[in-house]
Amino acid sequence: MTPTDIQRRRSTTPPAARLLAPAVGDFHGDQKPDLAVANQSNNTVRVLLNERT
Repeated sequence: MTPTDIQRRRSTTPPAARLLAPAVGDFHGDQKPDLAVANQSNNTVRVLLNERT
């Protein structure tokens, strides 16, 4: 996933969210990098799976 790919995705994260600790890894075993970000505001983790072919 390139920065351009990330910018193309529509984000539903509110502007006031406190996003911390971005991590890149292959989170579902398809040999493509995925992105995970922790949100301190609501104690959640968002995982964006790279589904490009």
